[in-house]
Amino acid sequence: MFNDLFWGTEAARSLESLTVLLGSSPLHPVPMWLKSVCGRFLSQILLKPGGVRVVLEYMQGGADTVKLDQLEKMARLVSSVPDQMSSVQEYYRTICPELLNILEMDLRILNPALTVKQREQRRVTLPSPQLVQTVTFVVGRLLTKSPVISQTEIVAQEVDPLWKWGTRANKKEPVASDTVPSRTGDTPETLVDDDSGMDPLVVSEYEVTKSVMFLHSFLVGNEPSPPLFQAFLSQAALGLYQLYEFTSQIRSILREKVKEILVVYLRILDPKETIEVLKSIVMRRRPPVSPSRPWQNQTSNGVLKDVVEMGSVGEIYYAPGPTGGAVLRRRR
Repeated sequence: MFNDLFWGTEAARSLESLTVLLGSSPLHPVPMWLKSVCGRFLSQILLKPGGVRVVLEYMQGGADTVKLDQLEKMARLVSSVPDQMSSVQEYYRTICPELLNILEMDLRILNPALTVKQREQRRVTLPSPQLVQTVTFVVGRLLTKSPVISQTEIVAQEVDPLWKWGTRANKKEPVASDTVPSRTGDTPETLVDDDSGMDPLVVSEYEVTKSVMFLHSFLVGNEPSPPLFQAFLSQAALGLYQLYEFTSQIRSILREKVKEILVVYLRILDPKETIEVLKSIVMRRRPPVSPSRPWQNQTSNGVLKDVVEMGSVGEIYYAPGPTGGAVLRRRR
């Protein structure tokens, strides 16, 4: 019965109730059995919808600044897999979407697929700078602690559009749709390719923009870390450079963001790795995967595809987006 009550209550209310039960005084100590039960359920709050944010904000305590020892403590908590989870991958699959969503909300990019009501809800729940700092630190620790699992549960979720560039799209893959903000504000307008000769859409302008803005905020907006840059860009630098070339032609606002990411990445790399990246750009091929990081050719759906010949049928390429950005299309 207690278990049903716990999972039927929102994360914030569960945390509040359990901490009240654990409150004690010298005259009325908490029984050991109750401590044990409450402790077990406290560890499961992270697994509830919105639970990660609730726990992190509670541990921050409303402070204006978050000290390093606090960040380390919160990172240890989040990176510790509860006994209730069957595997580390299942745990990452549960918490990482919420962590990434917090960072994506901080980007403040208008998602045209949302209605006005949904946008207002997101505006109200925008994360504080302290929470963003904490989540950034936690995600960095997760990437360091379990790089193989993080490749699919964190990296792939953010750089997949860049991986897709230059590869051959499977005709059986669903065609994406793009949207623009609705004139009425109630329902977003879907942009459907007509018979004007436009190639099928593979990745929307919003997804391409989000990928770039996330990388800029997470990698350049914080103290540059070679391991984190390598985690995200080792196999995405080619697609990122091609996006820089394309945005330079259409004078997109993404151009400077992409340029900053590439400049910092090439600056902090080992010289030998820099040469390999530049070779891959010139020769239009993926750089070799480092023997010490063999997992970096993994995607959410298998292994990274090779880059195909330019102009070939099925090639995924950058094209102008509906609001001045870039989309990815499949060549027919």
